[in-house]
Amino acid sequence: MATVNQPATGIAWEQPADLSSRQAQKRLGPAAVKGFLKIRELWELRDEDARAIAGRRLQRAFYELKRKARGTLDQDRLTRISILDGNFQSLKHSL
Repeated sequence: MATVNQPATGIAWEQPADLSSRQAQKRLGPAAVKGFLKIRELWELRDEDARAIAGRRLQRAFYELKRKARGTLDQDRLTRISILDGNFQSLKHSL
């Protein structure tokens, strides 16, 4: 029988994070930003394309996140980045 390791964020796989919670947003935001920027780099996305994926309202904040590589994200952006990460993981494991 396989066991599932607890992720570093402290959120169990059996119970998804409540991305509407400010506490979850603060806890997950920095890792989400770092992961998003890494995927952006690996896929060689232009800033315009990365902003479109993360949500157009991110225009000015995008460059701040890019410069600092950390931050708190709202539910919409965490959801978008989570979907992007899921796609990235699926593609990585299908090769």
